Amino acid sequence: MLEALEWVEDNLEKEILDYIKTYVEYEHTYQVLDVVYAKLTWVYDVFQAIPYRRAYSTDYGCGKTRWLQVLGSICFKAYHQGAVATPAGIYRMCDAIQGTQLIDETVFSPKTETGQGLLNVLNVGYQRRGCVIRVDDSTPNAFTAFSPKLIASSRRFSDEATESRTITHIARRASSDKIPVMLDSEWETWSLKLRNMLLMWRFLNKERVAAEMKTTNTCLPVSYTHLRAHET
Repeated sequence: MLEALEWVEDNLEKEILDYIKTYVEYEHTYQVLDVVYAKLTWVYDVFQAIPYRRAYSTDYGCGKTRWLQVLGSICFKAYHQGAVATPAGIYRMCDAIQGTQLIDETVFSPKTETGQGLLNVLNVGYQRRGCVIRVDDSTPNAFTAFSPKLIASSRRFSDEATESRTITHIARRASSDKIPVMLDSEWETWSLKLRNMLLMWRFLNKERVAAEMKTTNTCLPVSYTHLRAHET
């Protein structure tokens, strides 16, 4: 058991980076950052505020949705927002699951009722006390909106404040033919393995991360500089 725990501590970051590189191609600096962000989602509940992550491109076929699938599959309690019919459904899902929200451009249009609901969540969901108020039968109800969020989008936010809270990379078409066209059962097995490793990492490190938060201003659970050692 002790050897297994030590293996998780020693190999988790490299394993995540190898996984990302296998299934989606984008700038290496952001791949390294996403190793950190994946770990952040598993201890986000000890932070007062967290950033969002976004893949952005005005073109189709650039890997935005693939990035969302690959990274989202190893994040804490990740769920696809989907084409929820009303803002009320969005707010209730956020409050009930309190996991990593995956938002694809297909449902993220500010001109729709669903899009407006998502914008409400994004405007306040970066901070612990962020919530959306709904009035049902004259009774106000608060729904928690705070959680990590991955966004695949072909447009920028109209709200500069939300834009400033989002770490964005520009998605581009893959230049390597080594990236699989389809995600297969091997991908599912690998992502499950990583989720199990990340759950163990949460058990081992949540209290340490919480203690470190009292003495640092960073919102990332591990050193970005340390992760650069995995660059090839």
